[in-house]
Amino acid sequence: MPQRQYSKKQTKVTKKNRRITLPITLAAYNDLKENPTAFRQWLDEMIKSYPELFPKDIASGYILHDVLPASAKLVNVQLRRIRLKQRDETGQAQVFTVAPSDVLPYMVGLT
Repeated sequence: MPQRQYSKKQTKVTKKNRRITLPITLAAYNDLKENPTAFRQWLDEMIKSYPELFPKDIASGYILHDVLPASAKLVNVQLRRIRLKQRDETGQAQVFTVAPSDVLPYMVGLT
């Protein structure tokens, strides 16, 4: 049987997590997401209080990107996204979804 050929070089297969989950109730989050000024003020406080939850490039600043449409799985759940001012190593924009801790990943339910 011939020897199997393979590379010892490791490559990243998984995609980067583009979701930032923060400690806030869904009701409070819904109130904030409609007011960009209040949302930015709250998010700035979260960045200072919990820097480990954010990507390191957030230090260069961010822009409020958009609000996603309502979820088909969870009625009345809309999430806001932010875009970092600094691009990633490939030159692509870095867009992250900011979610309340009440919403489970993949919008499968509430806690």
